[in-house]
Amino acid sequence: PQAGLNLAAGSSWAALVNRPSTAAACSARIRVVPGAPSRSYLVDKLRGLPAICGSQMPKAGVAVPAAQLAAIEAWICNGALND
Repeated sequence: PQAGLNLAAGSSWAALVNRPSTAAACSARIRVVPGAPSRSYLVDKLRGLPAICGSQMPKAGVAVPAAQLAAIEAWICNGALND
């Protein structure tokens, strides 16, 4: 997996929640901050915000659908539980 980010079932939670970005210039950013999508680097990467390192996710050039992004943000808002 790129940047050590394994998103396979059973591995993704441990790789995302309360884990720092592996990008050197963004290593102070936490991938997922439970309860705080606005502080979660994953959300910034999915939205393609200017403060990210590298390019927007996913790299395929197609943005994550709005409903899927809303579901990710809701999961984070609800504590980013390992479920």
